[in-house]
Amino acid sequence: MGLLSAQFGQGFGHQDLPASKRQLTFCALLAVAAALLVSPWGNVYSQEPLPLYEQEAYDQITLTPDAGGKVLKVLPLPFPNRRVPQPLPRTGNLQFRLVDEPDVLYEIPWAAIAQIDLFHDLVLAKARELVSEGKFEEAFDYFDYLHENDPQLPGLQQAYNDFLFREATWHQAEGRHDRALALLSTLYRRQADYPGLSDALGQSVDHLFRKYVDSENYSAARQLVRTLEGLFPRHPVADKGRQELIRMATAQLEEARRHDDEGRFSLAHRSVRQALGIWPALAEATQLASELQAKYPRVVVAVSEPFPVNEPEPFSDWASRRITRLVARRLLEFAGPSLEGGRYACPVGEVQWDRNTLRLTLRLRPGIKVGPMQEELTAPRIVSELYRSAVPQPGTGAKAEWARLIKQASCIDLYTAEFELAQAFLRPEALLTLPIELTPLTVVAQGETPLALAEGLIPHQGGNADGSNGSREALPPWTKRVWLGPYRLTDLANKEAVFAQERSYFGSADNQPREIVEVHYPSAIAAFRAFQAGEVDLVDRIPPWMIADYSALPGVLVEPYALPLVHCLIPNTAKPLLRRSIFRRALLYGLDRQAILSRLMGTLKSDACRVISGPFPATSGHSDPLDYAYDSGIEPKPYDPQLAMALAQVAFTEWQAELPEKDRPTRIPPLTLGYVPGPIAQQACEAIAESWRRLGFTVRLQPIETTPVREMPADVDLLYAELAVWEPLVDAERLFGPNGLVQFPSPHLAQAVYRLNLLRDWNEAAAQLRRIHRLADLQTPIVPLWQLVDYFAYPVGFEGIGKRPITLYQNVEKWRPVFRPIQLE
Repeated sequence: MGLLSAQFGQGFGHQDLPASKRQLTFCALLAVAAALLVSPWGNVYSQEPLPLYEQEAYDQITLTPDAGGKVLKVLPLPFPNRRVPQPLPRTGNLQFRLVDEPDVLYEIPWAAIAQIDLFHDLVLAKARELVSEGKFEEAFDYFDYLHENDPQLPGLQQAYNDFLFREATWHQAEGRHDRALALLSTLYRRQADYPGLSDALGQSVDHLFRKYVDSENYSAARQLVRTLEGLFPRHPVADKGRQELIRMATAQLEEARRHDDEGRFSLAHRSVRQALGIWPALAEATQLASELQAKYPRVVVAVSEPFPVNEPEPFSDWASRRITRLVARRLLEFAGPSLEGGRYACPVGEVQWDRNTLRLTLRLRPGIKVGPMQEELTAPRIVSELYRSAVPQPGTGAKAEWARLIKQASCIDLYTAEFELAQAFLRPEALLTLPIELTPLTVVAQGETPLALAEGLIPHQGGNADGSNGSREALPPWTKRVWLGPYRLTDLANKEAVFAQERSYFGSADNQPREIVEVHYPSAIAAFRAFQAGEVDLVDRIPPWMIADYSALPGVLVEPYALPLVHCLIPNTAKPLLRRSIFRRALLYGLDRQAILSRLMGTLKSDACRVISGPFPATSGHSDPLDYAYDSGIEPKPYDPQLAMALAQVAFTEWQAELPEKDRPTRIPPLTLGYVPGPIAQQACEAIAESWRRLGFTVRLQPIETTPVREMPADVDLLYAELAVWEPLVDAERLFGPNGLVQFPSPHLAQAVYRLNLLRDWNEAAAQLRRIHRLADLQTPIVPLWQLVDYFAYPVGFEGIGKRPITLYQNVEKWRPVFRPIQLE
């Protein structure tokens, strides 16, 4: 240890040292400094193996020219609050230790010191250097370190403001005005009067404003204008943008008035909504929209599942359940569960079932006009339609079951039909949930296009005076048939489905919506923003993790549907591995279903939303008549990744052994998980795929655009399904029957489903359904996931929807929409 260090260690001050010794120490220090010049540590701006802020802290002393002008790298100096005295003392000495000689204590006269840079000053200097070189990402890390460790460092705030402005202008030059705007907004909050900030903000706002207007994102364009006005009132760019939006909105308003004058109410609605979408504060547009809603009620519904391309299948497809109630009333409609199966209502009359005589009697209400020629609905017409529907078709288990059970039908009088069954069936009403089709039998027999007949004989009741708002060539074939329903699809384009009221429909009311427009939003966020802004009136299905967001909106009601859906994976048993129950069980054990469900639920708490162990709905924890088929004694399989991998390996090894040696794969083939696009299905499938990938499986997600899915796609290994298992007595066959969704169920399961149709007592039926549940638990013909209750949103004052409907349009004839102006941001 040096002389000075030893003496200071004994408590002596530097004033006690002889002058000759202090001078010798200073001369030795100059020699050390000379050596530092050739050291890699001698230049603070030289390349370092680590960023400066990650190195051991040090300070820097610069000597005066008279003292040699050298730069000394020293251990952190013990200044109060780590700030250099200002000005520097001119008398006395400064004590320090060199980084390279930490055990030796040196001192030097203050008069020999030109400058002292503490470590944070050096970090700040490096940050400024990086900014000048355009290395903004590196500079940000330096500033981040200083803000965390020394936020009061002199010069830091101004340097950071300069950094923000320099990076923002660089992004502007590169055309990234969105990033530039974010940086400039941050700079405004820090220093509103920064030189050049107003002009720079105007440049980026002007560019982004034009981009949003060109893409018709008027909400974002308005937000830009308002933001700039809030920062710099009367900014010329904001004034120009405001005037342009008002001019565009006024043009749309004038177009809406022209359509209104010409009786084109549907187009008038569209134009005035477009005007309000551009500039909601346009008072004249709000007034016209209110008048139009009273004159021609129109409802816009945000939907998340695509319009069904194939003929609807309500059991397995959400969009089908929604659409069919709108366009096709059924002879009997499911009205809710009971302790002995579902309750059913007949919209055109009443039905009575006599178990003793096996006769079902249908009595129609007189005076119901139907069909192109407005004929009266009679018993002979219904009998003819039921005989036609009795022809079994693939994928429609209910029709096949009805064909097997019906023995004969007869007309007692003009309004009464009687059907005799070949055998007893506990709930024959469930087999009569068939849409009432009005396409004449002669047209079908001759192979004519029902659409041609409909176009020629059914008057258009849409909102345009000339009926031009339809685009019939774009409609799926199934929509061109004639159904008994309150609305008729008239247009399907640009993710919009337009339904016009059938004024000839027997249940029509003058003040119900004349038109319903469904707008498809694949993104849940986009649907929320559209509803928040007032661009749509209702949201048909809310992802559970967003229910809190909707509930927080003023003047909005969020309600659940009446019944849950069963979410499951249906395996493609045409695939050799999926045909093995042991492999299907491996997939089930490999899913942390509770964790995935919790992610889907977000903050929502509901007893009805839970992991399940079988194909039927479980109890919600209350007096729930829907769970008569669910065996509550069967616990859901736990998450067990080790067991999952072991079972998968056993199944794979067994499969390998069945193949010729040259054809044996070396690993489990990739799995393709198919799903119908929708926010819930997509989120769930992404989580499922991630779980299986952690087990070592290769998983690919495949959206299925052609809906509803009536048979397993050949290129899919598993299909994510959301099933309305609301009448297990019938739905068991829709799942596991000969034409069911599950291919090749085991003989034991198929036999159990067949025996279900022979039972005459509800207690026996419930016991048999629980046996089917146990078989499904043992054999895993499907991979059960969870059940979910879905929610919808609508504005306060919108009447007629009803409390907890089964589907959105269950009471559509009673709807009385309320005008909901587009909200200002």
